[in-house]
Amino acid sequence: MAVTGFEPAISEIINTRKVPLTEAAVNCHRCVNSDYFNDRSRNSSSYVQCPLQKSNKCKNDHQIICGTPWNERTDSDGECRCDSSKGYVPSAQKFDSNGCFAIHDLCTFKTCSEGHELSRMSKCLTFLVFPSFLDCLLLFPSFLTSVLVFQDFQKTVENIYNNYKS
Repeated sequence: MAVTGFEPAISEIINTRKVPLTEAAVNCHRCVNSDYFNDRSRNSSSYVQCPLQKSNKCKNDHQIICGTPWNERTDSDGECRCDSSKGYVPSAQKFDSNGCFAIHDLCTFKTCSEGHELSRMSKCLTFLVFPSFLDCLLLFPSFLTSVLVFQDFQKTVENIYNNYKS
């Protein structure tokens, strides 16, 4: 039985000696051809190479690779997302919580109305402007008692904002 991401291989060499084919061993190794994958455990007598051909290689315009690149995966097709920072969304609108899709899809351009920005989840959201250092001091004088506290606060706000935008 070859497990997910693997394919069977017949080995006629056992302990450095060649054996007759009737005594050969079946070993399993990761899918050799990066254009194919094996998405489930299969009986090793039912196939000789990973059976499913990859179609989602993130090579279309405005696609970005999600996670492990398609050519390094052996247990699934590639996962892509559209470049929302440039206004692109998947045409099928089927994606996970990170904006990634594992089906072959094209990215299409989407325009948001004035004051809105396209999120990674393909939604037009209100553009947020975070306050400056002086605004923060005026709004939270008791909270911002030192520059170090402010720097930590500013980094937190910037991280939240950057995660929100991407």
